[in-house]
Amino acid sequence: MSQKNEEITFEYIYPDFYNPIYVNGLEGGITCQKELIVHFFLERPPLPSSVTCEINPEGRPVREVSTLPKDLERKMVRYVRPSIILSPEQAKAFYLWLGRQIEELDSIENPSTVD
Repeated sequence: MSQKNEEITFEYIYPDFYNPIYVNGLEGGITCQKELIVHFFLERPPLPSSVTCEINPEGRPVREVSTLPKDLERKMVRYVRPSIILSPEQAKAFYLWLGRQIEELDSIENPSTVD
């Protein structure tokens, strides 16, 4: 007669302010405590701090005269979103999980190329 393993159920609790966020980049590395830190960010062109426009006699803007900062077109913003710190064991588990998710995506996107 085989003995049944004990079970445990994990219940997920989401705070009222739970709101998934979009990120399109990440940076990070190994900390002094030999943990992995990952900073997620959203990269986008910056918004001007001010724009000055010429106005017509009716008071409507007709032409942009200047923008601050002046070098706006040569800048990008990386808005740092959440960062996570993983133990080596959790980093490895995340690596395996992420690999499986990528394989599943590949099989959905290219069903004929998956073995």
